[in-house]
Amino acid sequence: MTGKEAVVEALRRAGVAYVFGNPGTSEMPILQLVTSKKHPRYVLTLQEGVAMGMADGYARAARKPAFVMLHRDTGLANGISLLINSAHGGTPLVLSAVNTDQRKLLEGRADLAQMVSQFTKTSLEVPRADLIGAAFSQAFRVATRPPAGPVFVSIPFDVLDREAGAVEPPDAREEGNVVPDSHVIAAAASALASASASALLLGDRVAEARAVDGAVRLAEVLGSAVYVAQRSEVNFPTGHPLFRGMLPAPVGLEGTILDGIDVVLAAGTSVLGGFFYLPGRAFARATRLIHLDSDPSEIGRNERTEIGIPGDIAAGLSALHRAVDDAVPADDPRRRTARRGPPISARQPDHPAISGENAPLTAEELMVELSRSLPANAVVVEDGGTAAGALHRAIEFNETGRLHGVRGGALGWGMGAALGVQLADPARRVIGVVGDGTAAMTVQALWTAVRERLPVVYLVCNNASYRVLEDNSAMYRDIAPEADSSAPNRALIDLQPRLDFAELAVAFGLRGRRIVTAREAGPALREAVARREPTLLDAVIDGRG
Repeated sequence: MTGKEAVVEALRRAGVAYVFGNPGTSEMPILQLVTSKKHPRYVLTLQEGVAMGMADGYARAARKPAFVMLHRDTGLANGISLLINSAHGGTPLVLSAVNTDQRKLLEGRADLAQMVSQFTKTSLEVPRADLIGAAFSQAFRVATRPPAGPVFVSIPFDVLDREAGAVEPPDAREEGNVVPDSHVIAAAASALASASASALLLGDRVAEARAVDGAVRLAEVLGSAVYVAQRSEVNFPTGHPLFRGMLPAPVGLEGTILDGIDVVLAAGTSVLGGFFYLPGRAFARATRLIHLDSDPSEIGRNERTEIGIPGDIAAGLSALHRAVDDAVPADDPRRRTARRGPPISARQPDHPAISGENAPLTAEELMVELSRSLPANAVVVEDGGTAAGALHRAIEFNETGRLHGVRGGALGWGMGAALGVQLADPARRVIGVVGDGTAAMTVQALWTAVRERLPVVYLVCNNASYRVLEDNSAMYRDIAPEADSSAPNRALIDLQPRLDFAELAVAFGLRGRRIVTAREAGPALREAVARREPTLLDAVIDGRG
């Protein structure tokens, strides 16, 4: 067996169904084998960001690692932007590239493993063909081991045709997660049970650990207010009466949040990370912080933590629930029994009325119509920028897997991710809600949607601007009053002339339609969802979203 054959065999043994990529000369010997064997199947994209987004969406929806192959340093450089999102969100994927021949070292051969080392759990080059099987087996194991994340494997071109020997099957071993210490659990349960007012702060590692039910049971025993640090997975049913939405950011230089809360339990999340540095404390001095996480490096990183609980999140929440349930009397008024609503439903109370016949469409109205048009089996892939708030105000997500949102700051994720989610779950209707900035970044995904016959409905929230820059500039003025307080130059924010994504969709070979008024939105959405073909709706919103 040659090195290139060993790569394909290693992927097959790892259970890889798809290879996502944009081909280059260096990896062509491997891809010729892949396409001739048809398993795993190669999914062709026109740009590396689309391949990375598809792999990320597929891994999250399929709950198993995805595989991406990019072209040496040039293709890899294009993919790094969205690799950062995967690293930020902890997506289990294996990224690989075939590098220049090792004998080219003196000619300035790039160190690919070093290029991506900041954004992977581990990054390595395989210098010999006989190490390929072991390297890929280890890569897939590390990518999925909590906390999950991307792994990179570089293969020198000269290794592809060397003798590799037989590829050994992956280790048939079971790897259990670390169970939290019982004494620490007891201390945390005591603090929670004695609190007059408590709050839960949940992140995506709760959903990934299949620990949402444990979080619900614990919150109901304590009557805790529940906040999420990210809205990129369903970490708590958003229709539950204890759910309070996104944790508010501290306001100003010395602002605090959750005043009146005795104890905060953070689980599976970074506590109050973000771009801006805020001095001082985010929580009041009397607030006690407990942090449960499968990533020990997150505990105590940002805020003073009184009790840190490293270990498996599902086991930790279950143990906390049992201990708190024993400590809180059955007639304690804090206890709540109300449960979640249907998997996806329109929010109550009644939505705002649709504007007049020719009134401009707002993000709020658009998302209300989307909530009324979603089928029962829908999955929403959200990369909608500033329209995301309107989406979550209009729709309840009460079941894990019904929402996958962008994680990280790189634009372009949602276009490919929606296709990856659809590949992983072909029976469901996938709706990609994307901003115009992200759609423009990886619009080439439309071609792959047509080529692969993936019936994704793209809803582009087109406000002709990088609206997030305006919002973040306002935040900058709040936290740095001594800085220049002028509003940002509109020439840096406005996307004029406005992009016509409906025409772009037609150019790529799929159905496209532009929506301009509020009255058009509902019928257009219902028609698009009813079709089993890729469709794009370009919703021109007035910028208030």
